[in-house]
Amino acid sequence: MKKGDRKLFLNFSKITIFFGIFGFCVLGSGILAVNAAEKEVGNNLVLGIDVNTGEVATEITIRSQNKPTYASSAPADSPGLLIEISDANVSELAESIPVNDGFVKEVKVAQFGEYAGFQGKIEIIFEKALPSDIQEVENDLIVSVTHQSEEGVPEVEEIAALPPLEDIGEVPSDDTLPPPTLEGDLEAGAVIDAPPIPEEGAEIVPHVPEEEAIASLEDVPPLEGESEAPPVPEEIPVTEAPM
Repeated sequence: MKKGDRKLFLNFSKITIFFGIFGFCVLGSGILAVNAAEKEVGNNLVLGIDVNTGEVATEITIRSQNKPTYASSAPADSPGLLIEISDANVSELAESIPVNDGFVKEVKVAQFGEYAGFQGKIEIIFEKALPSDIQEVENDLIVSVTHQSEEGVPEVEEIAALPPLEDIGEVPSDDTLPPPTLEGDLEAGAVIDAPPIPEEGAEIVPHVPEEEAIASLEDVPPLEGESEAPPVPEEIPVTEAPM
């Protein structure tokens, strides 16, 4: 082999090796990127979310490929319901599903990666505070949002607030209350003494006013077998005989 041909061969070999290494790096990066993308979602694919507004309630059905493991809570910034599905894949769902039926405003969807346990978060935003419950039917979660009627419980802002404590004033205690008084000849503020306590073994005789006692004696009928006492004869004047 001539010297020029050898040099050309060496240059060609270097170029081949360079492009080979470059292509391997690109292919490896692509494989790593695909694997990383696959790890951003869980194994339980959420197939869809259906919304049905009825006369009594609005139903939101979350359809999953497998039976979901979930937790629910109330959002901190707005009335609604937050459902967190573990090991979920919600990447095929729309990030926002508008409802606007007067009771449910919107359904938001978010996917979290491995650092959050591949959680799929589904947030149902209400128009106002409404009662809701979740039922499990096979692989589906059915969220029922009850429509609050006009005769229902008023919202918090409609309830009249209690007056502040400083406007109520000081509540009087037993020490500050005046002693009880009776209407009659007693002067206002006069203190009434309690009757004396009888000694142990003494007979307790109820007090009867004098007028009532006399009247009661006159009304007592005679005992059986006794007649009324004869009237007392009038005194006959007696004259002394002359001496």
